[in-house]
Amino acid sequence: MRTIILIFIILITSYKFSFSQINYSSNNNDDNNVYLNIPAEEEINQKDRIYYNFEWQKGNIIKKDSTIMTNLSFRYDVKNDRFEMWSLVNPNSLKIITLNGKFFIYSTYKDRNYERKGYFELIIDGYAKLLIKKALKTIPGKSGAYGYSSRQAIIETYYLKVGDNPAILFDVKKKDVETLFPEKIEKVKDFISNNNINLKRTEDMIKIVRYYNTLFANS
Repeated sequence: MRTIILIFIILITSYKFSFSQINYSSNNNDDNNVYLNIPAEEEINQKDRIYYNFEWQKGNIIKKDSTIMTNLSFRYDVKNDRFEMWSLVNPNSLKIITLNGKFFIYSTYKDRNYERKGYFELIIDGYAKLLIKKALKTIPGKSGAYGYSSRQAIIETYYLKVGDNPAILFDVKKKDVETLFPEKIEKVKDFISNNNINLKRTEDMIKIVRYYNTLFANS
């Protein structure tokens, strides 16, 4: 997975000082590495960018604490007066990514009969984690003089991750709730019944996951 980290930086192509250094590899062939998409203060549409040089250029960053980050790749977006930076990150080494007040984790998950890996927004943390998977969906439009139009929208789907197990789709009926919460299922069923929980409602998803985590508070 390769995306762009968008941040404000100072581009330095050659700098020689005696500072502590952090080296970032730019080997794009390493399948264990991915690119994170961390936008700046506002999202900028790709069409609204004009680059000084579209090709990625090698450079370094000198931070205010005198740390140097080397072997990075940059592009300068002249129209919006900011730099874009490629940076390799091993997702398996990540715990939590914070972004604009939200939290994201990298996890395995079940997709039909397959097991995949991807990023999720973390809604509830704990032994059981309530997650949101974001994905693009193409929505067909109406036919017109130039054929059919379409647009893309971001859809959000809820998942549940219990312990070290892969995250699974949070989409079950009450009678199948044990597929979500395999442990202490009788207490879970009692909670659902006593609190009129609807597993399709977001606020009730949050209630049941929070309750489930209290059952393991002292474990």
